[in-house]
Amino acid sequence: MVVNQASACPSILNASPEAAAAGNLAILRDGDKLHIDLRKRKVDVLISDEELQQQRQELDTQAGYPMVPSSTPWQEIYRLETDQLGNGMVMGKATKYRGLGQLDGPRHN
Repeated sequence: MVVNQASACPSILNASPEAAAAGNLAILRDGDKLHIDLRKRKVDVLISDEELQQQRQELDTQAGYPMVPSSTPWQEIYRLETDQLGNGMVMGKATKYRGLGQLDGPRHN
């Protein structure tokens, strides 16, 4: 969890892994109680283990978290190739192109 320390009020900027990546956020439903401790950067779910297990089984029965279809081919590529925010949120193959500006001589385009 990333906590916004630049703001005058506490807020959660990111929680991961995201629901679409089969993270535990996908199990939660509207109305589920959470305890959020911003100082410890910790979130606890305040429902029983049995209820969590039931919600996980229901999600598995639905074949996972419902995704909105991609609107463009570029969005689909981005969704397929981009890692979680906690891992840098970069396209997996893009990391091999880091530091191109430090290469000797011009690139041949």
